[in-house]
Amino acid sequence: MFPFWLDLTSSPVWHTAMLAVTGLTMYLTHTLCLGGR
Repeated sequence: MFPFWLDLTSSPVWHTAMLAVTGLTMYLTHTLCLGGR
């Protein structure tokens, strides 16, 4: 399971998913801070 986890974290898809989640979280936080606009 450990080698599988290392392979998962080193895959481009994993990094793309993390960037998407991070960007979405930042966008939602920014929107809420602006008053829901």
